[in-house]
Amino acid sequence: MKLYGFYLSRSVISRKNRKIRFDIWFSALGIIIAVMTLTTALSLFDGYTNTLKKSILNAYSHILIYPNISDTLNDEEIVSLTAYLNEKEEVGGFAEVSAKQSMITFDGKRIRGSYLKGIRMVNPGYQEHLNRIVDSHNSELSSGEIILGHILARELGVSIGDTIRVINPQSENVSVFGLKNNEIKLKIVDLYRSGMYEQDNSVGLLTKEDFDNFYKDTGVSDWIEVVLKSGFEDKAEKLTSLWSKEVFNDFQILPWSYFNSTLFSLLEWQKGLLFVIMLFLVLIASFNLISSISASILDRRAEIGIMKAVGCSNAVLKRIHIANYIGLAIVSITGGIIAGLGLAYLITKQTILGISGDVYFIDKLTMQVKPIAILAIFVFSLIIIICSTLFPLRQINRMEVNEILRERN
Repeated sequence: MKLYGFYLSRSVISRKNRKIRFDIWFSALGIIIAVMTLTTALSLFDGYTNTLKKSILNAYSHILIYPNISDTLNDEEIVSLTAYLNEKEEVGGFAEVSAKQSMITFDGKRIRGSYLKGIRMVNPGYQEHLNRIVDSHNSELSSGEIILGHILARELGVSIGDTIRVINPQSENVSVFGLKNNEIKLKIVDLYRSGMYEQDNSVGLLTKEDFDNFYKDTGVSDWIEVVLKSGFEDKAEKLTSLWSKEVFNDFQILPWSYFNSTLFSLLEWQKGLLFVIMLFLVLIASFNLISSISASILDRRAEIGIMKAVGCSNAVLKRIHIANYIGLAIVSITGGIIAGLGLAYLITKQTILGISGDVYFIDKLTMQVKPIAILAIFVFSLIIIICSTLFPLRQINRMEVNEILRERN
């Protein structure tokens, strides 16, 4: 065993200065950088996916109920659905909602398109859901008031307390002065921050009564939005299937994932592709290790000859090298993972680099550490490095003791 330990130490220690060989340091550094890059990329990607999901759950309700035949829900259907939903323990709250496009202006110079939603709170649970995404955490609205998306407010140059004009370009009133678009003045009482750029740049919330008066609707609602209690959000698909059977398919009941299934499927596919591509960095880094092992074997021909002369088999010599470089790989991969998590954290805290909300739906970088992702990085990187060590070790089989000793003499 002492002989094996001596040979093991000589394979990583330089003869000249008795320090770890430079090529070992260089190989380890390559692996650390490759694994660090892979860890950083996956942590940021998982963070993006998780933040996007949270933003969607904040910006949108978890379940939407539409009429099955007509365009709107009548009073009888709303009463029936209200009674049905009140019996469901998983329901946190719900509200009647109508929505239409409009134009908003403050000074007549800057005009922006908006998506107005008229809301009639059926129970306090839905209001609690909205409270989480408004600045004052109080989404209660009165007649003549509006809650505006914060990005839309910024583009209009308005803030809380300002009065804006909402214009319905599809409705025209005839007066002695000619045709005039229908409009309403509303006071901004709060700002809406869902984290979704699309919502924060367009949505305006007002009471259902103001909405009906402005658009001259009959008071019916387009759909009902349902908010689930905490812990039930991921069960929305199962609940919608169950509810549809219970109401005999009289309504279209759709989960939040129905509108975003393609997006999240694409993100999962992109994550897998990113993982495979980034693994090629580990493969490239392992080329340095192949070179290092080959150089070490050629440099230690004499020691290998001595080990073979005292009865050490090729398999044992290979196991010694593999054990040596597996230890190096484990240390390097672990260091790369730690460095990658640290780099991902620093990226989320810096303000120089960012993402555009109008392209990526959210406008901030976040990270998420998934144990299964870290384990996959560790295992696949280790497998690649182990496979890389096996290729140059075939040189040991071709080394004959007689030839080595003859060279020494």
